[in-house]
Amino acid sequence: MAGRAGYKGKVSIGAVTVNDMMVWAYSGSVKDTADDSALGQAHKTFIPLQGEGGEITMSGNFLLDSDAGQQLLETHFNDETQITDLRLYFSATNYLELDSTTDPASYASVTKYDEVSVDKTGLLTVACSLKVSGKMKLNSSTSSVSCNTIGALDEAADSVTLIGELVSIGEETSVDAYFEYGTTTSYGTDTSVSATTLTAVDIFDNAITGLDALTTYHYRAVIELDDTSKVYGADKTFTTSS
Repeated sequence: MAGRAGYKGKVSIGAVTVNDMMVWAYSGSVKDTADDSALGQAHKTFIPLQGEGGEITMSGNFLLDSDAGQQLLETHFNDETQITDLRLYFSATNYLELDSTTDPASYASVTKYDEVSVDKTGLLTVACSLKVSGKMKLNSSTSSVSCNTIGALDEAADSVTLIGELVSIGEETSVDAYFEYGTTTSYGTDTSVSATTLTAVDIFDNAITGLDALTTYHYRAVIELDDTSKVYGADKTFTTSS
């Protein structure tokens, strides 16, 4: 199975987006979690020296405003640590993920990591290979609603404008869109009092004031559904000026 560039090629590790314009391919078998017999493929759990679940290859440009995902991949490669929360998206809400229900739980190991100079668009590119130990499963987001954290504009000493996008509204008739922000990934502050009510996919923004100068802030887009459940965009950062 493979994913193309654009949102259909997004790759994430937990809450960190490696890239939302990656090209990826997975060589192993896939099982739909809704049906144990889907595709007629029996899964296998990796036991050292006895078997493995396939290989993942992926490549793409660095994110323009954050290289946290690439740094995370490089750390897993250098430290030889296991990845248990990898997702490979092939649509806005559908993805392959490592199966945590097996014993032992499935995981991926980074076997190759390369920063590939600068391409013709002037962006640093990255290529990576991973070995899957266990199996991957076909899954869908808990909600068909999804959003992107696009970026930050007009960073000043005490203010900034944050931009987000409602990618899919699913079965909802309307949702509230806003942002969480703070100096750590715990955020601590949000713009819900000035939330934008959306009835269709669209771009939304919030102007934030009262920030500290020369400070790096984390932020992410938030979509709140009618039942008060929330869907989040990826974490990103901006730094205020002096």
